[in-house]
Amino acid sequence: MAKLSDFLLSPKSQIAVVYGRRRIGKSLLLTQALKGRPAFFFEGLEDRPKKQQLQHFMFQLRLQTDTAGSNLTAKMPGSWKEAFLALFEALDGKPQPIVFDEFQWMANYRHEIVADLKYVWDRFFALIPAQKLILCGSVVSFLIEKVIKAFTVKRCMWESDCPFQVQGEHTYQASLDLVHRHLDFLSNDDKEWLLGKTAASFFFAK
Repeated sequence: MAKLSDFLLSPKSQIAVVYGRRRIGKSLLLTQALKGRPAFFFEGLEDRPKKQQLQHFMFQLRLQTDTAGSNLTAKMPGSWKEAFLALFEALDGKPQPIVFDEFQWMANYRHEIVADLKYVWDRFFALIPAQKLILCGSVVSFLIEKVIKAFTVKRCMWESDCPFQVQGEHTYQASLDLVHRHLDFLSNDDKEWLLGKTAASFFFAK
């Protein structure tokens, strides 16, 4: 919770990833961390195709903007890039945390959504000072691999108190082992960046 609070209070535009098995309390953690803050929440649909995911995304966007008097167009986007740009327009240049819950369902376990998100984040969302995006999901390998491949290890960092190790066999060591033993797509140098070098360059660079 402390790490999330620090993340939300940072003046920089940043992305965080919250992951762990289902029904472990990830969504509740985010709800509590964002309590009292205006925020956009979106949740993917399990086992639904891209078209239905896009329809559900826009439905959620309208629910969260119409009450604020938004003139958001009813046109259905043909791509995730268009959907994310509609969300960007809804921000109206003002930073507001965005949560994509069960992100792997939104993506249908494909890379397309991550590529579109990276493009829109780099060229639009990241230009809003203090803008925050939180990707949350239960399929750890998908979240880590797709996000790292899109943003590179030098823009991603591991944190020791993520919800992964909160009960039972989920320990600090198990979280480290996930990176060391199970992320085969990473080189040893990539793992060093993910586990320490990125954080060192971010917090302590002169």
